[in-house]
Amino acid sequence: MLNRIGFWALFGTLMSYLGFVFSAFALLEVRSLTLRYFTKQRLPQIQKSLEAIAKDVSAFSEMDISEARSQKFMSRIPVMVREAGKLGVSEFKPTVRKLEKAHLDFSKHVDNRSSVPSLANSSDTFWAMFNAVSELADEMGEYNKGALAAL
Repeated sequence: MLNRIGFWALFGTLMSYLGFVFSAFALLEVRSLTLRYFTKQRLPQIQKSLEAIAKDVSAFSEMDISEARSQKFMSRIPVMVREAGKLGVSEFKPTVRKLEKAHLDFSKHVDNRSSVPSLANSSDTFWAMFNAVSELADEMGEYNKGALAAL
């Protein structure tokens, strides 16, 4: 037996709850749109940087592996990996982890082989890193094509 006051109190409570649910939903949608916009703006730049890195890595293949530490791509790869991670695209996560591991393996290989002269293209870790950089750049290009087609 609800009287008028009880009814309006219950009705007000339910409306407040619905307002809270709709506000939470709107917040999630705004976050999603913000992330999509950020991705749309940054993705082409990151992809171009990764393609430039892949080109630099490929050019390095005929050089001595002991010179790898002085190459700019060695410091640019971790920066681009962090930038790709900030995009929040779940499709990139396995490739980003693969690139992180390949870069770490190649760095260890360079540290261990710094006194032994050998060409970079004779190292499996070098080619694993090159493949991971190229794969991430290609993946970003395909993702961007799909995102543009979806608009």
